[in-house]
This record gives sequence, structure tokens and C-alpha cells, in this order.
Amino acid sequence: MYVMLKLRSIILLFFLLSIYVVPKGYPMKNITRLEIPKWGLSMEEGTVTNWLIKEGDTFSEGQEIVEIETSKISNVLEAPFSGRLDTIIANSGETLPVGALIGLCADDDLTDEDVKAFLVEQSEDVPETADVAEPLEAAEEQPTPEIVEVAVPDNADGGDVSANETAGIQSGYIRATRHALRLAQQYGVDLTKVKGTSRHGRVSQSDVEQYLHDVMGVAVPAKQILQTSIPVSKTAKLAKSSVTASAGVHPEPLTSMRKAIAKRLQTSSQEAPHYTVQMECHLDHMLEIRERINKRSQDIKISINDFIIRACAQALVEHPECNIQFDGENIYQFDQVDVCVAVALPNGLITPKIPSVEKKSLSEIAAEMADLASRAKSGRLMPDEFTGGTFTISNLGMYGVSGFDAIINPPQVCILAVGGLEKKYREINGKPKFVQVMTLTLSSDHRVIDGAVAAQFLSSIKTFLETPYSLVL
Repeated sequence: MYVMLKLRSIILLFFLLSIYVVPKGYPMKNITRLEIPKWGLSMEEGTVTNWLIKEGDTFSEGQEIVEIETSKISNVLEAPFSGRLDTIIANSGETLPVGALIGLCADDDLTDEDVKAFLVEQSEDVPETADVAEPLEAAEEQPTPEIVEVAVPDNADGGDVSANETAGIQSGYIRATRHALRLAQQYGVDLTKVKGTSRHGRVSQSDVEQYLHDVMGVAVPAKQILQTSIPVSKTAKLAKSSVTASAGVHPEPLTSMRKAIAKRLQTSSQEAPHYTVQMECHLDHMLEIRERINKRSQDIKISINDFIIRACAQALVEHPECNIQFDGENIYQFDQVDVCVAVALPNGLITPKIPSVEKKSLSEIAAEMADLASRAKSGRLMPDEFTGGTFTISNLGMYGVSGFDAIINPPQVCILAVGGLEKKYREINGKPKFVQVMTLTLSSDHRVIDGAVAAQFLSSIKTFLETPYSLVL
């Protein structure tokens, strides 16, 4: 009897697990979702750039199926399972949040109606806070308005969003889901004439479909449902740009990388009180040593930037108060020095990271930096190779720039701007002499780095560069 009861308990446990513990991507009703993956902790959205398979194609687990661009890299999504691509939902160029639906995989025997029913079920699975306002006058004035996404409130009580808060309308609003609003705008449906059957009388996507079928005689195809079922961001996309397309003006949306750069640096510029300190370095000795090293070695060539990276690492060891991150409330002290170096790309820039630089020789730094720069330009860096870091170097000397101010890369608190070499007339040991001079400008966050600290830190970098023998050892 005990054995039978134990067996029944095990069977019941497996049954419950099969109902409630369904791993992501597991086929439900013979239909499986393909979603925007999460590559790295900081990834929030991805842009579909190119599908490598077509609708109807079968694929194997691990096969490359779609290229997705994040804020910093372009990567390829490998199939998490084997199957057949039934429908592509996210077309090339579409940017969606992590976890958003981009494609559906289904068995051959499934019909369009089955797929449509699945998508309707998915689109209806929206919290009450997804209600949005629809201006009453808009549908009457514009039979076929442009698709406009409005901000969705974060309140948990399902409160209405007034038209005055969203679209600038003086009065009047109607409750509708985001998908219903999008579909109504697509077909020019006046939502005031659609009866809402969902909770609290809100208009759902199904209500709009029913209205299209019964009143307007329009049957929404399955492919159309797919386009209206794509999750949308809660961030408001304002109705129209103030700049309209005209002859000679061609609007071009920002790439994911450009958006990330704009957001990150704008936040840094607004929140971190920047100030700069500047010094000149005489690099004649360093250039002589570099020339000797490169003559002896045929495999790896040491650059001026490699010397600067090592000098900064050694200076950060001497000044650990600068080897930190700051999130606005807490200071995070690091035992190791992870230096990021800005690398220019055709559509932006990226800051690959060299970890534990203080433990590496010049040749190791040179080899690692060359590898990182090469993979950065071909979009093959992994997320953890360009995130984090405790200090950043930005060198524009190769472009003939003598000096500049750089914006701090948060949550770091310092960034070094490196200018180009210039031959200047200076007094050396009481005698006038032409020397090779480089201007270094250190930008610091005054919330956590005082001026004296920044000056002492930059002075240490200058000392290491002007007496470079310690960097070679």
C-alpha cells in the first residue's frame, strides 16, 4: 500500500510540473515562440537586421537563424530548438525589447486560423495597466490616421490615461488596449462605435476585429494580426517629428548603437558635474624606448597607446580612490584595474575592456588591445568585453587633435582624453630645446573626485610616461 501511495504521489508531482513548469521556448499547442534574446545584463532591446531563413524553412537546433543588433554589437541568434519557421513577425529594421516575439514556429498541419487564435491569445495577455487613451475627435478628423504610440502609465490600479496627458486633446478619452488602438488606427476604425467586451468595458483587439468583420466587412488576415501583436515599449513615441520630409531632407532613424551612445552620454553630462585638469607630457624618452622595442620584436609592435594604457594602470594602483565606480549613491572600490579604450566604428564607438591591466606587460597589452579592436570593428565582441571597467582612455591624437574634453563613461568617474604629438620649443634643464609634447586632459566627476585628487592622479600618469623604464619592466 505504501509503495502504491508513493507511486501515485510521484505521478501527481510530474503531472503538476508538466502543467506549471514549462520552460521558455517549449512548444505549446504545437506553436513555439522565437524571442529577442538577452545577451548581457545591460541589454534592454534588440534590432532585427536580417533573417537567415525564410518562412516555411526548417532548421536545426544551434543553426544560425536571424541577425540581431544590440546597442553595441551585432550578433546571430542560434536556434534554441529544431523546428519550422511558420511566420516572421519582426521584419528587418524593427527594434523590440528583450523577450519580444519575433517569429513563430509551427507544425505543417497547423492552419492560419490556428496561428491566428494563438496570436490573439498572446495579444490578450496584457495587464490592465496597458489601457491607453484614444482621442474622440481623432477618428472623425482623420479616417486613416498614422500609427501613433502613446505613453502607457505605470500605475497598477488600471487607471485611465486622459487624452490631455497623452495626445494634447482638450477633453474626451476611451479605454482600449494597445493592440486594439494600433489595429483601429491601421484600418481607420472609430473606437467610439466599438463595444468593449473586456474587463471594465475596455475595447480589445478582438472587439475591433469583430467590428471590422460585422460592420465594415473586412476580414483581418492572420499576417495582419501578427503585425498588431508585437509588444510595444511603454516609452512614448511622440506623434510626429518636428522636421518633416521634404525635397533634399531624408529622415533616418538612429541605430541601436547611436541611441545607446546618445542616452548614456546625455545622462552622464547631465548628472555628473564634470571638470577637467590638463598637463603636458614630454615623450622623447618614451619614443626612443618604443623604437628600440619594436626593432627587436617582429611579432608585436608596441604603440604609444599601449604605453598610455600601462601608465594609467600603474597610476590607478597608486591612486585607488580613482579606480572606482559610482552609481549616484554608493562608491564601489575595485582591487583590479580594468581599463576601457574607446574604438571608433563606422556607425559609432565602443569601449572594449582590458581586465587586470596592472598585471600585464606592454607586449601583453599590445596583443590584447589589437585583438579587441579587430573584433570590435567586425562586431564580434562579447557583452562582458565592453561593459564594466574602472577607467576609460579616449585617444584622438591620430586625427591631429591637440587636446579635447571627454565625457565620463558611467558608472566610471574618470576618463583620459589624449591629444596628438606636437613638436614644441621648451626649456629642458635650463636649455631651450625642441621636444615631443602630448597634451593629456582628465575629466572627473566632482561628486566623488576632488580637484587635488585628480591633479595628483594625472601627475602620476605624466611621471610614468616621462620616465618609461618602469613601464617596460
